[in-house]
Amino acid sequence: MKWRDLMFTFAPFSWTTTELSEMNLCKNCQHLRMNSWKEPVCSFYGKVNVVSGYVIYELCDDVRGDETKCGLEGRFYHRRVPSFTPQDDEPMDGHS
Repeated sequence: MKWRDLMFTFAPFSWTTTELSEMNLCKNCQHLRMNSWKEPVCSFYGKVNVVSGYVIYELCDDVRGDETKCGLEGRFYHRRVPSFTPQDDEPMDGHS
């Protein structure tokens, strides 16, 4: 039995692989950031510390687990748009 099978076996919801691939996953969302502990956080939900000025973001697991926030369906999900960066040997104007 593989790890993926275990995940589906013990998951509280019975999702099929197709449903998982169609879900709004945080890993594809433009609001996903990593905090200093390398934990995934949501930049859509943050609080500003009025003393230091730092923004403290909520963990993605907490945001997706709370139906009053993003919730399981990903209410505030926005697909990340991949950025194009030309390679060093590729001319910027498209000409050789």
